[in-house]
Amino acid sequence: MRIRTYAAVGVTLLALTACGSSGGASDTSSAAVPSETAADVAWAESVCQRADELDASVAAIASSVSIDPQAGDVLDQLQQQIVAAVDTVKGDVVDLAGAVADVPKGSDPALTAASEQLTADKAALEASIDALKTAATAFSEAEGVLGKVTAFGAVSTAAGQVGDSAKAFGTSLSNVSETGGAAAEAAFAAAPTCQARKAS
Repeated sequence: MRIRTYAAVGVTLLALTACGSSGGASDTSSAAVPSETAADVAWAESVCQRADELDASVAAIASSVSIDPQAGDVLDQLQQQIVAAVDTVKGDVVDLAGAVADVPKGSDPALTAASEQLTADKAALEASIDALKTAATAFSEAEGVLGKVTAFGAVSTAAGQVGDSAKAFGTSLSNVSETGGAAAEAAFAAAPTCQARKAS
């Protein structure tokens, strides 16, 4: 009788130990899943806000790129519009680069990796904007209607390339927010502007 009692107690202890072990493993597993912090979300929000501003300034170039070769006064106005529009885009890229690089200290490595990926992806965008800046400068220095019209063709081409590069960067940002690691995904998912970009 006593042996059966000891056996029963032993089985009970083993069951309790197993339950405790199972519960501990579950807790460790859930604790290993990163969640967003306020600083992480603020970083993602800042990146998406700067990206929105860049998209708007790139779109504004299209409204500046229109020409009537027969109207000299329009050429002067166009010159001012193009140079101003390009300067705005250039400034927005600088702001975006700063936001991308400003990852909170101590953040999950996934956020650092996302920042590095976006930094690499914006290289083509920066190159296209530099080309547009060069074309805009050439346009501003061109003389006469014929010279302006010729230079305008280069501006139009460069503006189209900037638009394509901006779209490509937008795709990269979307990819990072969806597949950039659990911490990065959580941060972008909790940032309102990022969610608005995803829904649009």
